[in-house]
Amino acid sequence: MNLTSATLLLTNGVAVGMYGSCGTTLRTGAKFISEGRPSMLNRLVQYQAVQEQPVVWGTSGSGAGVLSLNASSPPEVRLRFTDVSVLAHVAAKRHLIAGLGGSILSTLALSDSQIRGVNISVWAYAPGMAISWRNNLMQRCLLYCYQVDIPGYYGFTLDAYNNLFLNGSLTFSKGDTRTAWTLKDNAFDNATASASGYLTLGNNGYINTTSLGGSSNVVVSSFTYDTGALGNWYHASTNFIDRGSRLAGAAGLYHHTTTTNQVKDASTAVDIGFHYVATDANGLPLDYDGDGWADYFEDRNGNGGSPDSGETDWQVSENGTTGVPGLEVFTPME
Repeated sequence: MNLTSATLLLTNGVAVGMYGSCGTTLRTGAKFISEGRPSMLNRLVQYQAVQEQPVVWGTSGSGAGVLSLNASSPPEVRLRFTDVSVLAHVAAKRHLIAGLGGSILSTLALSDSQIRGVNISVWAYAPGMAISWRNNLMQRCLLYCYQVDIPGYYGFTLDAYNNLFLNGSLTFSKGDTRTAWTLKDNAFDNATASASGYLTLGNNGYINTTSLGGSSNVVVSSFTYDTGALGNWYHASTNFIDRGSRLAGAAGLYHHTTTTNQVKDASTAVDIGFHYVATDANGLPLDYDGDGWADYFEDRNGNGGSPDSGETDWQVSENGTTGVPGLEVFTPME
């Protein structure tokens, strides 16, 4: 599909299968936005991952991507509560966005998502792009970010907070000071990782992985995970609890947790690594005021404070009660 001068919004746990060399081509004016729910992730997959019959769809080429770029002005990609999974293959067949390396994209924002097996490569000729990876599971990924000091090229910004980089190969190389790259509060688990140049590093956790540098890191040789309501990557080990660089609200993770007891990070220092939205005994996201809208949904920026623009109050329900579900009165019909 070609997406031109339009926004494609995926939501409510939709599953999208791609075949051939590309799923969606982003052209001028394109916005690709995928936002599922904590317990109902959107799925972006190659059809071979679920196809049960020996039927070949599309044609194969030297490369393949879930998305690709072919635009004269920068498109935008935002994924939240989205599972992107590609099959094992050579790097050229595992692109999240084919052609991203030297092409233009205004925004690549990944949050609260599970990104597995993909290749994300960005290098010097991508001026003005903003890359944001916040609170994702990035498993078996090939991540390559490279920027040199080239006159006339302003470069791209990169911030990566509270991700779990599980296995995979990661390279961060920055040769100039004109833009900011920050990697903090991430967990690196048995990953091959390297970093050089002008980066801001700190409060990262390393599990059988060589430290990239910075201060206040936590280095361990092993780590145990637990299975909970929303997945397999809750923390059974306590090494990373409250060891992040800022408060959970400042990280947008006030309503999230890393433990199966579902206690929110709330006003504490943020835990290092990947978080899930805190749930109730039924596995549903917590709804403090009982108005039917989950706390994380009402407090969209996750800071735990008073409602900001476009938000509703997660502590006060529609009928003004606080802390308990609102009373509903039904009249029986005869």
